[in-house]
Formats: sequence, C-alpha cells, structure tokens
Amino acid sequence: MSMPDPSRTSEPERTSEPERTSEPGRATGPGPDGGTAPHEDDASRLAVLDAWLDVPLTGRTSAVSRSDVTVHTSARDAFASFEAAVADCAGPDSLVVVVGWSFHPSTHLTEAATVGSVLIDAAARGVPVRALFTRFPAVRVGPLPGLRVGLANNRAATSFVTALPGGAAIHDGWLLHRDLAVAGGRLVNPVQTGVHHQKVWIVRNGTELRAWCGGVDFNPNRTDYPDGTDDPGRTRRPGRPVRRGSAMHDVQAELTGAGAADLYGIVQERWNAHPRRPRRITLPPLPSAAIGAPSTPHRTRILTTYADPRAYAGLGGPPYPFAPTGSTAVRDFLVHAIDRSQRFIYLEDQYLVDEEIARHLAAAMPHLDALIMVISRSEEVSKELFQVWDRRRRFLAHLAPHAAKVATVASEQYVHAKTWVFDDEVALVSSANVNRRSMTHDSEAGVAFGDVTGPGG
Repeated sequence: MSMPDPSRTSEPERTSEPERTSEPGRATGPGPDGGTAPHEDDASRLAVLDAWLDVPLTGRTSAVSRSDVTVHTSARDAFASFEAAVADCAGPDSLVVVVGWSFHPSTHLTEAATVGSVLIDAAARGVPVRALFTRFPAVRVGPLPGLRVGLANNRAATSFVTALPGGAAIHDGWLLHRDLAVAGGRLVNPVQTGVHHQKVWIVRNGTELRAWCGGVDFNPNRTDYPDGTDDPGRTRRPGRPVRRGSAMHDVQAELTGAGAADLYGIVQERWNAHPRRPRRITLPPLPSAAIGAPSTPHRTRILTTYADPRAYAGLGGPPYPFAPTGSTAVRDFLVHAIDRSQRFIYLEDQYLVDEEIARHLAAAMPHLDALIMVISRSEEVSKELFQVWDRRRRFLAHLAPHAAKVATVASEQYVHAKTWVFDDEVALVSSANVNRRSMTHDSEAGVAFGDVTGPGG
C-alpha cells in the first residue's frame, strides 16, 4: 500500500444495504495459473483489518465490505480507466453517473478523447448519463479576488449533460445557507455555507459496476495538454497557463465489488432525495449480478462528510434524509487511524490546516517512527485559502517537539490529492482536505481500505 513518490522537491514547511456476493471468510485472488481462484481468508488478517475499519463512526457510512481497489496516482490513469469503462457501455441497461465539484467537457481522458466526446458517444449508444454538479453560491468570499458574485459556476456543465439524448443533471445547491432579507421578502439561498465537494464516478455496463472516488474532477488542470502546447484559456491556478509538467498531482481510487455498490448508494440517495431532481428520473436499484465478486481482495468502507444544520445557528438548508444529523465519518476515521498507528503515517493533502488533526498527529508521534506530509506550497494555496501561512504555522507548531521524525515536503507540483497511509495496513483516498470544512460541513466521500493478503498490498 506504499504510495509512489511523485517527484517532489522538499522545503520546510443507500439506500438498503447491497447484497454481498462473496461468502464470509472467502475471497477471490490469484490462482496458481495467474487467473482468479477463491482462497481462504486468514482470520487473523481479517481481525487486523477490522480493528482499523470496523469501528463506530458518526453519520453516513457503509458497512465494511469486500472490494477490488485500484489506486490511480495520476488523473491521467484514472481518466483512461473511466474512458475504457464507458466504452463498454451500450443501451439502457448501462449507466454513467458523474458527481463533481467542477466539470469541463474539454478535459482530455486520453490523447484522442475528451470526457465530452466520450459522454456524447455513450449517449448516442443509448446509455443514460446522469450528473450532480456543485452549484456555487451566488455570493462567494475568498482571498483573491475577494468578494465574487455569481462566478465559477457549473451551469454550462449541467446544460451539457442535460442536452445529451436521455441525459439528466442537477445543478446542486442543496446546502446550508443563509437567506438575505430584501424589501418585500427574502432572497433565498444567496449565501451558501460550504459546497458539495464529492468526486464520484459510476459506470455500469449492464453486467459490471465500477466506481471511482478521490480528489479528481474532470478539469484540464489535472493533466498536461495532449500535444504539450499551452492553452491560455486553461489555467492551473488563476493567471497561470498550463504547460507540460504543470498538471496537478491527484489520486483517485477505483472499486469493483460491494464497495462500488456502496459508493453508488451514496450517489443514489443524493439524487433520489433531491428537491430539484428531474421528474420521473431516478437512479434505480442495482441488480445483484452487477455487483460481482472482486478478483483482488480488499476490505473497504465508504465514508462521508455532510453538514449538520443544528450545529450552525442562523443557517437554513437540509437535514438530508440520508444524513439527518450530518456526517463526520471521514474525520472520525482519520482520528481513529491516527491514534491507532504505531509505525508511520504518510499523507498527501492540498491544505493541511486543521488543528484538531494536528493535535492527534502530535499525540501519536511518541510511538511513530515517521510522519511524512506532502503538501502544496503555501504561496499556491494562498490564492484560495485565507491566512494559509499562519494556519499552517499553527498546524506545524503542534509537531515541532517531534521535528526529528517529521518530514514536510512542499511540492513544486500542485498537490490536490487527499490520501493517507497508516502503517502500510490501511489507506484512505477521499475528496476531504485537512481543513475544517471537509471535516464538518462540505459534502465529501472516500474509501478506507486494506489488503486481505497482507500489509502493503
């Protein structure tokens, strides 16, 4: 489960539970001829993994289940796997669902194909395409350029999917918000608190279900331009053209088996419960045959963050019917895994500013050999996060007494990944940054997992 080094330079700083198709105590794995064959699980190994994964968490989470997990350590690899999966889809028994913070149809999945062209071709083959895209607030406050009104929305993305034959999309602003009083009434939902930040893709080709989650959106800033040229209209960060070698570093996990069904359940309940869902269009239950049995055994658990409206005075919005008191399952798992680690923790994160997580890391340091943190440079993050230098300074101050065992790598490549590895036993790949929003009220999704065959798988 070790993560490859992405060549960085260093500087200080459901619906109902899906039917499980594999028998308890058995998994499928490599047979003597290299094919797939069942084998007996090591009960002691299952006990180790369940001590990490099968713990009480608050909010919307799945049970621990059996899955095949592939970790894509670049968006280019994740995009290629998505393109290949969609290419196998045809007819109304197939389904493609994209959930994202942003979506650009011009994003190249391969040298030859964009996500827009791939979805257009799928729709022409009769594949239903569905999408949930974040509706950004009418009023946004950020470090640069300050107060922004009605900018950076996903209206065009929503329209693109809706215009596909049989396509349907929701421009999703179903979030905590504060209404503003105006003469003669109220201006409803102009100031949102938080965003939908989940990045989940679902592809069912009629007989097989695949699902992806992590930090990757369909955005050209995740890959180099295919011919290596610059496109001034496409920026990595504001005002900075994309050039070869400047793509963001990101990570996306791909799942088959019961874990994929669990991820589908997260998307299905958001869509089906949404007050602006297109009439008579629902995400259907999965046929059990579509879940399948994994070929490589992993224990997985799907985790989420959702806002709890009771915790924020003066705000309106949900409770969501699928998370009526919110969800802090991502945060709860992180705290549990940090506290349980005995050898090392490796993480990649965009922001790294939440002091509660810093305090738990500091408490774990006496019995850890190493803590390795790969992050974006503060001057890059400052374009979108208030007071990042001071907030990171306060985060790192908790770890200062253990500096000899802490390595902080500020990458020249923009780090958008949200990935953790604990003792080479379990890992977490999610959309959740180490900041208060991702831990408390932005909607997030991720998978925690470990390999049944042994550590480091």
